[in-house]
Amino acid sequence: MNLVIRPARLLIFLVALFAAAHAAPDPGTLAGTVVVPDGLKAADVQKAIVVGTSARGWALKAKENGRIVLFLEQGGWRSTMTLIYDTKEVKIFSDSGKPDKNGVIKKPAIPESWVKYMKQDITKQLGLLAFDK
Repeated sequence: MNLVIRPARLLIFLVALFAAAHAAPDPGTLAGTVVVPDGLKAADVQKAIVVGTSARGWALKAKENGRIVLFLEQGGWRSTMTLIYDTKEVKIFSDSGKPDKNGVIKKPAIPESWVKYMKQDITKQLGLLAFDK
């Protein structure tokens, strides 16, 4: 009996370890949300995010279903924004701050004005797409 339980425990441990290793990294601190108008598909929301943020210089680091990662370094700030979205809302998470001489961000902070303009740009694009529906 004991010999059967050990392999089962080992298997459960290995599955948990594998799942933890492949889990999505921490997206950062919730910095804002945008409401998605009714009638838009997830592909529409993704397009609105990409078009809306690219005009201000945000670089696209990753694009998956329901998740976009953007990067911008400007004015002494380094910012990675993770946007998690569906057909109801866009959640904006910030992993940002001012790096020291070694490039390490020791005191994370949310660039409030950047988030404000990002929300405005995404909202505008979502509105344009909803109007066309």
